[in-house]
Amino acid sequence: MRSGTYRGGGSVVSLASLGFSVDQMPGVGMPPVQNTSQSFALLDGGEFQRQRAKERPFTLTGRLGGTTQADYHVTRQRVIDALKIDLVSPQQPTRFWYTGGPGTVCIDAVYDTGLEGHQDVGKTGFGEDAAIRFVAHNPMWYATTDQGTALSPRVAIGSARHILWRDPLGRWGTMGVAGTTVQLTGGNPAIYSILPIAGGTVLIGGNFGTIGGTVQPAIGRWDQATNHFGTLVVGTVLRTNHSASYVYSMIQLP
Repeated sequence: MRSGTYRGGGSVVSLASLGFSVDQMPGVGMPPVQNTSQSFALLDGGEFQRQRAKERPFTLTGRLGGTTQADYHVTRQRVIDALKIDLVSPQQPTRFWYTGGPGTVCIDAVYDTGLEGHQDVGKTGFGEDAAIRFVAHNPMWYATTDQGTALSPRVAIGSARHILWRDPLGRWGTMGVAGTTVQLTGGNPAIYSILPIAGGTVLIGGNFGTIGGTVQPAIGRWDQATNHFGTLVVGTVLRTNHSASYVYSMIQLP
């Protein structure tokens, strides 16, 4: 599926099927270049800086015609609709595919001139010899396989109880080798505060009795390197007169 306001995607349509038979393509080879140099102040000449590819103009020439006068005008309009930049909003270029070399390549370009109309007089049939000019602001041809791939809309991350983490590669998942489990006997467990500290360690505070299978009421430690939960140094156990302990906030002192 794709948006109706996006020109990319969908079916590839040959220009011949639209009624425009291309016979020449001047400009589709090597792009024009610009050489940049820095002139010397006192000496003759200058120093070469670099060469850059400029915007690429190219022209497609061929026969644009129909079987009748009316069909000729229908064909012209069909080609115009396929190539005009304001077919959708916002304006978007046309993507051209070329097949005939080592592989199929594509380039994005915008219409410049050539469809103003000049029907032949005295020739057989109804039509015109058209030379349609385009400008590719990115002058490079690209393999169609470089355009992208299908992405999965979602990834199952298993059972996560109250807390997740995102690794350096951007992947979400549970914490702990066996997945995160936050448990509290006789109540509803919750995570209230998270404090990252140096070395990839994260302190987790809340209302729980065990986390990741380790008994550590209200506050625990998660180590990114080992992906294990544990108690704080020498073990931390918070007890109150109530059925559970609570840690709502934490701060790291300098």
